[in-house]
Amino acid sequence: MKMDLKRWLRKRKRSFTVLSVLTILGLLITLSSIVIPKIMAGDTVVSDLVLQAEAEDESIALTVTDSNQEDTKIVVPLPEGVTYQSNSNPSIGVTQDTVNNQLVIDWVEGQEKQVTLQLEAKEEGSYDFTARTVREGNPVTSSPCSVAIQSQDTRSDSDEGTKESSLEASDSSTPPTLSNEDTGKKEISDPTQEIETSEEETKDSNTDKQGNDISSTENRSSKASGPIQLINGDFEDPVMFSTPSSSPGDKNKDWKYYTDDELKVNGKYTWRSAPVSGNRTPYVEFHGDNYHNANNSWGQDKKGPKSFNGKQHAELVAEDKTMLYQDVDTTPGVTVKWRVAHRGLWGTDTAEVWFGKPNSSNPEAGLVKIATMTSPNTEWKIYSGEYTIPAGQTVTRFGFKAISAGNATVTAGNLLDDIQFGTPSVLTLENAITTDHSVENNIINENENFDYSFTMNNSGGLKAVVKDVTVTLPDSVTYVPGTVIDGLTNITFENGVLKGELIEDEITPNVPQKITIPLKGVKDSGNQRISPIKTTMSYDDLGFETTPKKIDIENNDLIIQSDAAPVTVKYQDSKGNDLAPSEILNGKVGLPYNSKPKDIKNWKLKETPSNASGLFSNEEQTVIYIYTSAILRFYDVPSELSFNETKISSKTETISRQDPNWKIIVEDTRLSKRNWRVTAQLVDQFKDSSGQP
Repeated sequence: MKMDLKRWLRKRKRSFTVLSVLTILGLLITLSSIVIPKIMAGDTVVSDLVLQAEAEDESIALTVTDSNQEDTKIVVPLPEGVTYQSNSNPSIGVTQDTVNNQLVIDWVEGQEKQVTLQLEAKEEGSYDFTARTVREGNPVTSSPCSVAIQSQDTRSDSDEGTKESSLEASDSSTPPTLSNEDTGKKEISDPTQEIETSEEETKDSNTDKQGNDISSTENRSSKASGPIQLINGDFEDPVMFSTPSSSPGDKNKDWKYYTDDELKVNGKYTWRSAPVSGNRTPYVEFHGDNYHNANNSWGQDKKGPKSFNGKQHAELVAEDKTMLYQDVDTTPGVTVKWRVAHRGLWGTDTAEVWFGKPNSSNPEAGLVKIATMTSPNTEWKIYSGEYTIPAGQTVTRFGFKAISAGNATVTAGNLLDDIQFGTPSVLTLENAITTDHSVENNIINENENFDYSFTMNNSGGLKAVVKDVTVTLPDSVTYVPGTVIDGLTNITFENGVLKGELIEDEITPNVPQKITIPLKGVKDSGNQRISPIKTTMSYDDLGFETTPKKIDIENNDLIIQSDAAPVTVKYQDSKGNDLAPSEILNGKVGLPYNSKPKDIKNWKLKETPSNASGLFSNEEQTVIYIYTSAILRFYDVPSELSFNETKISSKTETISRQDPNWKIIVEDTRLSKRNWRVTAQLVDQFKDSSGQP
């Protein structure tokens, strides 16, 4: 009985222990579900916490970028049906909070605060993402980012849907951040990512009342292949009066208009015009810097303003209220930046900015008003903001609608220039070293002049503006102050650091710009590699203001080499006699040398020296090639052969030499070693015993 009671107590004790652990875990889970959302939830939207998403099949690539230096932790709630797979940067901690269905990102001090999360959606649909954190005790959040997951059948149906004649405005577009600034050019920075295209192209061919083709989706893919980018935003192409057009314009008054077809690029429409009132043929009017007009009803003859950028700009109100627009290939979920310079012509003019999915039968249908621009005729005003492409919107119409103009008839005004719409700029660098001779292994001669060049290429959608350029040189390399550097100005050089500013500081997408700096190797590095040349620069998106992005590039390590001692190459026989003139080899310390034997008549190479090839050094070196003759010859023989007097009889006699030490030496250096014999010629005739011959 006692034994049964003990076993029962031990069993109950283990049960109590398990229950205690489960109770503690339950309390922790309950507390975490209460505390984490309460800390991380917030409704203050900040612009320096940005999300970008891209979808392919069921996979979602969500890029989180945090430009705030004080942030250490970010939370990204996961929508229902979305699971976390991996992240692009293993050094950044990403923890999955399964209780609250969210990801906790811990930034690493000193590293860029950017990571791409690989997610997977269980089913098709639209998914919204935000990033959250706490700053100074207040919760903040990013602008929402939406991405659409579609099956193949749904994508096909969606492509057909682009042919509908009307479309409601999308509710998922993100309101822009609007700014109204004076003529000072502003820049902004925002990360971007390369976007691939994989969908079928959609086509639409419709006509307006006048029979003009106003197709908005012709030859467009369902994803922008690469960066999102607007074409000819500064109206510099075509150059007025350089090519024929349907409008003769007025060269003296510096204006000209173009039809939509005349502004096509590679067969695709760029800027297009649709009248808001009236029934005229749509066209886009260009003005030059010398534009002026005279109209008696206005009682004025004035010259228009200089263009904001370049030498040409556009007039939105040209005879009638007009809508000027361009359809751009876009990718849903991506945030783009937009910017426009606006100015009145004869007075204060007003126009509106519109975005949305194109409608082929009505240019305005389905668009959403983003901003209203009201500007005087005394200066250009800058309007800018951001726009997140809604789900399913693979082509976005970016348009401007005239509302009013400074003259009572509203037939002129609303000038536009330097229009930008696209993903942020992405600047990359390449560098090279060139000399008058071939450069191998980045080896430069001491006191040798050489060129260091770096090439900037913009693979983004917006123009980049470079703020500054810094080139750091190692001790063995110098720049000669005062030397001209094409493309750089305000150059300073101190303590091995060269600084300057680009003369052409705007880097247009896909238009590389190269800068070449003349340098000189001044100090022997002792055949040791020295620090590389490093180029650093910062840049922004042209016309936007934010924290500049920094990039740098280094070339491979350099070797600066001085003159070496000469290498003398000799050609001798086995006794040290010179058989041919010597050769002198010169080079740089540490560089290789290679000597060669010579062809010498009647002599063959007997021995190749071990140092026939080697490295130049500070000490003189000698290379000796040994040769041997390839003939049979007398090496030593007397001029006469004298023998003692001997009687000759009928039997064989041996005649001794007068000089017993006399000898003949024959040298045979033939490789074949075939037989040979010595013959002699009788100089004096034999004499008989009486002394007669």
